[in-house]
Amino acid sequence: MQLTRLELYKRVCDRPLSKIAPELGISGTALAAICKRYQVPYPGSGYWTRMSLGLPAELPALPEPSDETIEITPSAPKPRPKRTPQEGSARKTRRAAKPNRPAHHPLLFGVEEHLRKTRDVKDSEFLRPYKRILPDLISSETALLRALSIANDLYLALDKHGYHVQIAQVADGLHRTHVKEQEVERKDRKYGRYHSGSIWAPDRPTVFYIDTVPIGLAVTEMTERVTMRYLNGDYHREDSRFIRSAKSWQLTHSWTTEQDMPCGRFRVVAYSPKKGVDWSVSWQETEQEALGTLIPKIVETLKATKDNLQRLMGAEDVAEAKRKKEREEWWERYERQEDARKTAQALADSRQQLCGNYREVGKGSDGRALFHGCGRAPEMHEGRASAAPGGATEAREGNDGKLGSAGFHRKLGSPGGEASFKVHLDSFGCRHRGARCVFCYRRRTLSGGSKATISKTNFVRRATVDLGNDSFG
Repeated sequence: MQLTRLELYKRVCDRPLSKIAPELGISGTALAAICKRYQVPYPGSGYWTRMSLGLPAELPALPEPSDETIEITPSAPKPRPKRTPQEGSARKTRRAAKPNRPAHHPLLFGVEEHLRKTRDVKDSEFLRPYKRILPDLISSETALLRALSIANDLYLALDKHGYHVQIAQVADGLHRTHVKEQEVERKDRKYGRYHSGSIWAPDRPTVFYIDTVPIGLAVTEMTERVTMRYLNGDYHREDSRFIRSAKSWQLTHSWTTEQDMPCGRFRVVAYSPKKGVDWSVSWQETEQEALGTLIPKIVETLKATKDNLQRLMGAEDVAEAKRKKEREEWWERYERQEDARKTAQALADSRQQLCGNYREVGKGSDGRALFHGCGRAPEMHEGRASAAPGGATEAREGNDGKLGSAGFHRKLGSPGGEASFKVHLDSFGCRHRGARCVFCYRRRTLSGGSKATISKTNFVRRATVDLGNDSFG
C-alpha cells in the first residue's frame, strides 16, 4: 500500500496507531517506526485521553509537507513448525524441575539480627539479646542458625495442620514456664562463671491454639557438665585446642573447675501457658537421633493432648473461682475485725484522755470541788439556756468568750467536750491574760482587777467557790 506523507499524517491524527496498524497489515510498533523514518509526527497517548474527556489538545504540525510516496508492505507472519510427539516428550524431559526453596515462617523474619544484637557474653554462652518480644529461642551464637532451622521446621509443620504459631498477646494472660536447660538433670546448677548466671527469656510466650486450648512452645539448647581450666586470666574447656597445646610449665599455676556449657543439642518443650495448669512435655535430640526427625511425632502428640489440657484448664477455672470466693470472704471478715478493733481502740483512747484531764485538774487538794454540781448544773440552767437567743445551749457565753459553769459542764459531757475541756486546762498555764480567755479573765476578777499573777492551785481553790452559782463571767 502506498500513501503520501500528508495522507499518513491525517490518518495517524485521526485515530491511534493501534487502530490504524491492523488495517495496513502491520503492527503498531512498525507503523511508529515508519512515521519516525519519514518524519510524520503522531499524537501520543495523552492526546487521546484528553480527547476522550472532552478537553482541548494540540496536534503536532507536519514539517515540510511534500508529495513523497511511502510504500507500506504488510508483514506476513511466519508459520511455526509443528513439533512431533517425540520432540515434545524430549523437551519435557530436558526441563529441569525447580528446586524446592525452604519456606520461612513469618514469625522468624528478622529474628536472627535481633538475637545477634546481644549483651556481652563469654565464649560458648547463651545469647542475651536486648529485644524481649521475640520467639522463644535460646541458643549460643555458634548454634544459632541450627536453632532457627529447627524452629522454622516446627512452626511450618504446625501451620500445615492449621495451627498458627504466634507470640501471645498481653490481654490473653498467658505465662511462660521455666525451661530447664540441663541435658542430664542434676541437683546443682553451675551455669555461668560464678554458677549463678541468668539465661535470657522472652517477655511473652510463643503459643499456638488447638481450637481454644493454648499450648506454649520453647526451643532451647541444652547444657552439659564440662571441666574448665583457668589459664591466662580466663576459663577454657579442658578438651579445647588452646589447653591441649599449652606447655606443662604453663599449667603449673592453673586449676580446674566444673561448669555447665551449651552442648549444641536442642530440646523442644511444650507446656500449658495458663496459670495454675501444671502440664509440660519435652523432646530432646541425642547424638544418634536429630531433633528434625522428631517433628512429625511432636505434631501428632500435641494434637492428641487437646482433651487432656481442656480438662485440666476446666478444673483450674473451678479451683480459681473457689479461691477467689475464699479470698473475698476472708477480706470481709478482716474488715469487720478491723472495724471492731478501731471502735474499741477509739473508746479506750477517749476514756484514757478524759481520765487524764480529770487527773490534771484534780492535782490540787481541793480540785475535786471544781466539778461540784456537775449533776445538777444542767438542770439548774435549763430554763436559762432555752430562753437564750437562737436556742443556744450555752446561754451565758457572750461575745467576749465568757462561759458559765453550766455550759462548761455541758461541753465536757458533749461529744466534743474532751477537746473543749483540754482547751480550758491549757488556759490554766497561759501568761497572756487575754480578755477572751476564761481563766485569765477569772484570774483578774479574783485578784481584784490587778495584773498580779496567782498560783494555779490557789486559783482553782478560789474559783470553785462560785462554780455552783454560775459565776464564770
